[in-house]
Amino acid sequence: MLLTGAFAGPKKEDAKLSPLAELTFFPLLVASHDRITDIFRPADEALRRLIPQFDLERLPVVEKLYALALGDITTPPVKQVVQTHIVQLIAKSKVGVNVGDGPKRLIQMSFESDNIKSMKAGVELIRAVARNTDEEKLKPVARELARRLYEWIISTGWPRLNTGSSAAKDMHTGSLRRQTYETLGALARRVPEILNDNSEDVGNLGLIKFLFESLAKDSPDMKPSIQEALSEVIPVLDVISEDARPALNELLFSYLSDPTSDQGCKYVSIRYAVRVTPFNNAMARLLCLYGLDRANRPDVIEEAKRGLHPYWYHNANSHYNNQDVSNVEFPSFQDMLAIVQERMFVQSANGPQLKTPFNVLNFALIFLEQILVMEAVKGKTSVLQATEENWDTTLDTAIVVDQNVRGLFRDYINSAIPLDQLISFIDMNLWASKQNSAELPDAVKIWLRILSQSGPKIISENIPKIPEIVALVDSAKAKLLQASANALAIIITTDEVAIQDIVNLIESWISQAGSSGTSITSFKHRGHLYAIGYIISRLALRNRKLPEEVYAKSVKAITDVILQTRSADVLTMEAAVDAFSQLALSGAVNSDFVTPEVISKLLTLAKADNDKAIFAVGCITSTAATESKQKYIDAIFELHTGKQIDFMFMSGEALSIAAAGWDSTLGERYRDIQGVNLLSPSTTSQLGSVLDQVLVKCSSPKPSLRRFSCVWLLSLTRYCGHLPEARSRLEQVHLAFMKFLVDRDDVVQESASRGLSIVYDIADSKLKDSMIRGLVQSFTSDKLATNGGTVTAETQLFEPGVLDTGDGSISTYKDILSLASEVGDPSLVYKFMSLAANSSLWQSRKGAAFGLNTIFSKANLDDLFESNPKLSKNLIPKLYRYRFDPNSSVQESMKGIWNALVRDNTAVINNNFIDILEELLTGMGNREWRIRQASTMALSDLLQGKLLQQYEHYLQRIWLMSFRVVDDIKESVRVAGMQLTRGLTTSLVRHVDVQSGAASEKQAANILKDLIPFLMGNSGIQSESQEVQSFSLQTLLKLCKSNSPPLKPYIPGLIEELLGLLSTLEPQAMNYLALNADKYGLTSNDIDASRMSSLRTSPMMEAIEQMIERLDDESLEALIPKLSSVIKKSVGLPSKLGAGRVVVSLVMRNLYQIGPHSQALLLAAKSQLMDRNSLVSQSYAVSCGYLCRPAPVEAVLDYVAYLQKLYFSSPDVGERARLVSGLGVNGISKHASDKFSAISSAMLPFVFIAKHDPDAQVKEAFEHVWSDNTGGTGAIRLYVNEIIAIVRENLSSQQWDIRQVAAKSVADAAVAMGEETRSDSVPQDILELFNVLIQASSGRSWKGKEIVFDALVTLAVNFKGSVVSSPELLEKLNSVVVTEVKRRNKEYQVEVIQSAGKYISQLNQSQLYELLFEVSSQYLDPTLNESDEDSDGDTNMEDGENNSGPTEDVRLKVLKGVVKSVTLGNNNGVVDTIAGYLINALEHSKAPITWKTKLAVAQHAISITELFSGEVDSKDADSLLKIWKAIVKVCSRDLNHEKVRIESARVGAALLKILPGNQEVRNDIETLIGEEKSTIVLTELRKGIQ
Repeated sequence: MLLTGAFAGPKKEDAKLSPLAELTFFPLLVASHDRITDIFRPADEALRRLIPQFDLERLPVVEKLYALALGDITTPPVKQVVQTHIVQLIAKSKVGVNVGDGPKRLIQMSFESDNIKSMKAGVELIRAVARNTDEEKLKPVARELARRLYEWIISTGWPRLNTGSSAAKDMHTGSLRRQTYETLGALARRVPEILNDNSEDVGNLGLIKFLFESLAKDSPDMKPSIQEALSEVIPVLDVISEDARPALNELLFSYLSDPTSDQGCKYVSIRYAVRVTPFNNAMARLLCLYGLDRANRPDVIEEAKRGLHPYWYHNANSHYNNQDVSNVEFPSFQDMLAIVQERMFVQSANGPQLKTPFNVLNFALIFLEQILVMEAVKGKTSVLQATEENWDTTLDTAIVVDQNVRGLFRDYINSAIPLDQLISFIDMNLWASKQNSAELPDAVKIWLRILSQSGPKIISENIPKIPEIVALVDSAKAKLLQASANALAIIITTDEVAIQDIVNLIESWISQAGSSGTSITSFKHRGHLYAIGYIISRLALRNRKLPEEVYAKSVKAITDVILQTRSADVLTMEAAVDAFSQLALSGAVNSDFVTPEVISKLLTLAKADNDKAIFAVGCITSTAATESKQKYIDAIFELHTGKQIDFMFMSGEALSIAAAGWDSTLGERYRDIQGVNLLSPSTTSQLGSVLDQVLVKCSSPKPSLRRFSCVWLLSLTRYCGHLPEARSRLEQVHLAFMKFLVDRDDVVQESASRGLSIVYDIADSKLKDSMIRGLVQSFTSDKLATNGGTVTAETQLFEPGVLDTGDGSISTYKDILSLASEVGDPSLVYKFMSLAANSSLWQSRKGAAFGLNTIFSKANLDDLFESNPKLSKNLIPKLYRYRFDPNSSVQESMKGIWNALVRDNTAVINNNFIDILEELLTGMGNREWRIRQASTMALSDLLQGKLLQQYEHYLQRIWLMSFRVVDDIKESVRVAGMQLTRGLTTSLVRHVDVQSGAASEKQAANILKDLIPFLMGNSGIQSESQEVQSFSLQTLLKLCKSNSPPLKPYIPGLIEELLGLLSTLEPQAMNYLALNADKYGLTSNDIDASRMSSLRTSPMMEAIEQMIERLDDESLEALIPKLSSVIKKSVGLPSKLGAGRVVVSLVMRNLYQIGPHSQALLLAAKSQLMDRNSLVSQSYAVSCGYLCRPAPVEAVLDYVAYLQKLYFSSPDVGERARLVSGLGVNGISKHASDKFSAISSAMLPFVFIAKHDPDAQVKEAFEHVWSDNTGGTGAIRLYVNEIIAIVRENLSSQQWDIRQVAAKSVADAAVAMGEETRSDSVPQDILELFNVLIQASSGRSWKGKEIVFDALVTLAVNFKGSVVSSPELLEKLNSVVVTEVKRRNKEYQVEVIQSAGKYISQLNQSQLYELLFEVSSQYLDPTLNESDEDSDGDTNMEDGENNSGPTEDVRLKVLKGVVKSVTLGNNNGVVDTIAGYLINALEHSKAPITWKTKLAVAQHAISITELFSGEVDSKDADSLLKIWKAIVKVCSRDLNHEKVRIESARVGAALLKILPGNQEVRNDIETLIGEEKSTIVLTELRKGIQ
C-alpha cells in the first residue's frame, strides 16, 4: 500500500515532498529493517529513493526520529538496527544535532552498544555534533564526548589495536578506530579548550600527547587518521596556555631530536613548529633545524625549510593568520645562539661534543649567520627583503658582493652585538671547520666572512686561536686551505703578533717545501702557498714588512711553483696563482718577480679558461708601471675566445681592476682587514682609455669579441660607473648597449639589458630623458634610427626558426616595451629590463653579482607606485597576462618582473581582480594569437580557487570567450582553451553542488539561470565547432550528475537536448559502417548491436538516467511532450533507442507518477514499432510493454487491436509486421503481466492463432507468450469461440500466410478439443469448429493443409457418435474426404491418405475403400502408371518422386494409411487387397528393397493380424498366410538387420495365436530356429511355437 500512488499527493510550495509522501517515510524506515525479505527489500528500495528528497532539516521530522529512537512513556524505542539508522540520519541534519540533549542520549546509547555499526553511527554523530552544533551547546558536552572517544580507543587496545579472533570484526573495528581518531581531532578543533584539559585521564596537553604517542606506536594503517587528527587542531593551537607551551615544545623536541623516532611524528612536529609558533621563537626554529636532518623523510625536510624561510613561513601560515610577511620578526641572535649551544652541544673534559648530526649543525650555523645579517640590515635600506622568495640566496650573495649589506653587517658586528656572543659564534664555526667533515661545508665560509668584517677588537680575541688555524692550513682538506690561509692572514698580520713570529712560521713552511724537492705539490704545501701569499699581502696593506731575504725567498717560492708545476697539477697551480694575485693586488710584489716568463705562463693558463690566471693578470696590471699597463691590458683583450660564463665575468673583473685598481668597487670586496688605516698601492687610472678601447671593440664583427666586449662593458659600468671617467662616457655606453640588444647571442642580449638598467640608475635626469626617448623611438619608429644598430619593430633578435611561432620571430624586449607603453610610462622599460632578466647567466657564480641591482630597481618601482596609484592599476592586469606569454623567454621575463614588483601575490590579485578579468577577457578576443593564448592561460590561473561570487556577473561572458578560444584557428590557443574550460567545468559543478554545502540553492539557481540556456544555445552544444560542442556537453553532463536541486526545472529540456545529441555526436564512422557493412564482412545487425552497446555505456545516457531519478510531478509533466516529440521526430538510431530507454526508465522509476501520461507516451512509442530498423522496433516494443503497465485498460486494448491489425492486415510488409506484432505482444506479457492477465480474453485467442505462423521468429515470439500465460489445452477450449471468430475472419485473407496460419490454428484447436462426452447431438461450438475446418479444407492444396484435414478427421473421430447421428454432417465430411483424397498433389495426397484411412476405419465408412484403394494403387501397385496432375491447379510442394516411381518413404506412408483403414467385419476383400500391397512391397518393387520396407511390412502384418480374434475367415487366413510366406522369404533371412528378423518372428507368433493349428507356420518357425544364430531372435521365435 505504501508503494502505490495513493501516497503521492500534491506538494506544498517549496516542499521537496508532499505531506502524504512524507507520511510513508517512517513506516518505510522501520520496514526496511524487517527480517522478512519480501518486506525489507521493497521498503529499502523505496526508502533509498525517498531519502534524497526528504527534508531532514525540519524540526517536527527530527523530533519524530528522536521519539522513535529513544521512545517515551507510552511507546518503547525501536529495535537497535533501526536506532542505528536513525542515528545516521540525525548526523546528516544540522537541526538534528541541535535538539536539546537528544544527541547526547543517542551517543550514549550507541557507545553502550556492543554492535560495531551502532558504535560507528555514534562516532559519526559526534563528528556531526562537532561540526554543526551551536558553540554554546557544544562546549558543555565537548569534554564528555572527547572522553568517550578516548576511552573507546583505550578499550580496543592502546597504543596498538588488539586483534581478535574474528578477522571481519577486526576489520570493522579498525575502520571505526580510524574514524574515532579523526573525530577526536575535529572535536578539538571546534572546542580547542579541551586541549588545556587537566583531568587525570587526559592530563595537561594530554590529548596532544595521546595522539602523538598513538601516531608513534599504533599500527601503520592508523597513522594517516591520527596525523589528520593532529593536523585538525593546528589552526586553534593558539589557545594553549602559556604555561603549557614549553611542555609542547619539549614534546616536539623529543621526537625531532631522536633519530629513531617515527617519521610521521617528526612531520607533525615540524608542522606544529612552523604553524603554531611565531617566526621569532628560537625554540621553534631549532625544531626546524632538527627537521633538516638528511635522515628524515623528504616531506619532513621540505616542511622544515618552510619554517626557516620567512617568505615560505608566511605562505604556510597565510591560512591561519593575516601576518604581513614584511613584518616577520627573526629570533634574536642571542637567543638562537644560546639554544643551539645548549641543545646541540655538551661540554666535556675534551671540549665541546656535538649531540646532533653534522648536517644539522651546518644548517644551524647558516641560520645564525642569516639572523646576524638580518639584524644588521633591520630598519635600513638594503637588497635584503623578507618578502622575497629567493631571500636566502640573495643574502648569501649580498654578504659577499654588496657594499651596502657588507657595510651594515660590518658596523653591526663591531659595535652592536656583545663581543662574547660573537666570539662564541666564531669559535663554533672554527670548531666545525676543524671537524674536516663534508657535511659542514658552510662553517669555514661563515667563519671567514665574519673575520673579514671584524675590527681589531674581535681579531685580538682570536689571536690565541692561531695554532689551531695553522693546523687547518696544514690539513689535507682542499676546500679548507684557501679560507684557512685567508683567516690566518687576517689575524696573524695584526700588530699584536711580532714580525719574527711570522718569519719563523713562513721559514718553516719554505723549508718543508724545500725538503720535498723543487716541486711543491702536496696538500699541506698548497695551504702554505695560500698562506704565504695572503700573509705577505695583508702585511703590505698594514704597512708592515718582512725582512727582505724572507720576502724574496717567499715570493720566489710562489713564482717557482707557477713556472715549474705541471699543467695537470691544477690545485697546486691555482694555489700559487691565487697567492700571486693577492701579492699583486696589494702592491706587495716587486717588478723583479713579474717576469715575462710569469706573465706568459699566466696568459697560457688564461687561454685555457683559468679564471684565477686572468684575474692575476688584472691584479698585476693595477699595480704595474704605467708603461707596462697597456701591454697587459692588450693581453686581456686578446683572451676573448673563452666559452665559460664564469671566465667571461672574471675577465670583466680583471679588466675593471686593471683599469681602476682599488678605486673600483671590486677593491672593497677584497679588503678584509677592518678598523685600521690600510696602505693601498698607488695606481694610475686607465679607466678612460680602457672604456674607449672597449667601446671600439663593441663594434667588432667577430661574435666572440662582441660577446666579451659586452661583458667587459657591463663590468666596467657596474664596478667603475661611479668614477668620472665612466660617467662622462655614459651616452656612448648607453648607445653600445642599445646596439647589443639586436645581437642574436643570448649572453649579449641579457648583458646589454642589464647594462642599460645600470646606466639608467646612475645617469642624471637629463640623460635619463634622452635615453627613454631614444629607446622608445628605437622600438617604435618605422624608420631606421640614425644610430645604426638600434632596435626596430622589424628587428630579428634570434636565428630564424629558433623561436618560430607561426607569426614570425618575437622579442622579449619589444614585449617589455609594449608593457611599459601600455601603462603609459616608457621609463619603466629600463627598470623592467633589469627585473626581467631571467637567464641562467645571472645564476652563475660570477653573474650573481649583477643580479642584485634588480632589488634597487624594485625599490625605485615601489616608490613610483606609491606616487602614482593609477600606474599600478594599469600595470598589474597587463603584467599578469604577460606572465603567461607563449614564448618562454617573455614568460620568464614577465614572471621576474611580477615577482619583483608584487610582495603579496594574493592581496594584489584580489585587489585588482576585476581589472585583471576585464583585461583577460578582452585579450581572448585579440587579433594576435599570442595575446589570445596568454589571456586564456592567465584566466585559467586567475579563476583557480576563487569564489564564484567574485566573477558571477562575468560567468556568461567567460564561457562565451572560453568557447571562442576552444574553436580558435591556432592549435596552441585551442589547447589552452580546453584547459580553461575543464577548470571552469570543475568549478561550476562545485559551485552548484548544494548538497555538499558549497553553495546555497539561491546562488546555484542564479548561476544556472543564465548558464544552462547559454550552454544549450548556439554558443554551446548548438555550435558548429566540434570542440565547443564537446566541452559544452561535458559541462552539461557534469551538471546533470551533480544532483543539484536547482537543476530540476531544466531537466526536461536537458533530457530532450541530450537525446538529440546521441545521434549528432555519434562518430561518423558508425554511419559509414552502417551504410557499407557488406564491404567489411559485417551485417547491419552487427553494426546495430555495437551502436546499442555504445549507447548503454554512453555518459549522456548515464546523465539522463540520473536526471530521471530526480523528476518530480512538475518536471515530469513538462518532460512528456518533449519526450513524445523526440520519439516521433528523431531520425538517428541512437536518439530513437535512447528515447525508448528513457520511456522504460520513467516507468520503472516513476510508475505511479507516469500513469496520467502513459497513454500519450504509448501513442508516441507505438508510432515507432514499424521503424525500418529492426533494433528500433524491438526497443519500442519493449517500451510499449512497459507503458502498458501504468496505462489504462482502454489504451492497452487499443494497442492490442493495433498489434492484431498489424499482424493480419499488413500485406505490404508481411513477415516484418507479424514479427513486430509478436514483439509487441511479448513486451506486454513480459513487462505488464498484470495488465496482460486482465485482458487475456483479448490477447490469448490472438496469441494462439499467431503461434502457428510459418516464420520461425514470429512463431517463437508468440509461443513464448502462450507458454508463459497458459497451462495447457484448457485455454484453447476456454477461448475456442474467440479463436473460431478470428479464424473465420482470416481464412479468406488475401495473404496466403495468414490463411495458412488460420487453418493451422483451427486444426490445432480441433485436436485440443478432446473426445465427446455425449452423442445425441453435435455441440454448437463443435459444429462451428467443423464448419470452419470444412471451409479451411476447401480449395487448392498448400503446404500444411494436410494438418487441417487431419484435424478435421481427428475432430470427426473424437465426436464420431455425434457425426454418425448427423447424416448431413457425415455427408459433408465424406464429401471432403473424397475431394481431398482425389487431389493429385502428390505430397499432399500421400498425407491425406493416412488421415483418410483413419477416417474410414474409425467411422466405418466402407464405401470409401474403393476410392482409397484406387488412389493407393497408384503408389503401391507396380503394374500401374502414375497419371498427371489434375486441372484444379494443385502442384507438388516438393519433388516427391523420381523416374523409377514413388520413393520408398512415399510408399511406406501410403501403405501405413491403407493399413489404418482396416476394420473387423470388412470381408469385402479388404484384407486380401492390403495383403497384396504388402506382398508387392516385398517382392515386386521396382526399387531395391531396404530394411525400412521390410520392417514396415512386418509391423503392418502384426497390426492386421492383431485385429482378428476368434475364428478367422478362410479367405482372410489365406491372405495372412501369403503375407507370412513373403515375410519368411524376404525378411526372416535378412542377416544384416536383426530388428527385421525380430519383427518377422513376431509376425509368426501373431499368426499362431489366431491360427494355432496351422502346421505350415509352425514348421517355418522351427526351420528358422534351426538357422538363426541371434539369441534375441531365437527367443522371439520360440515364443511363437510355445
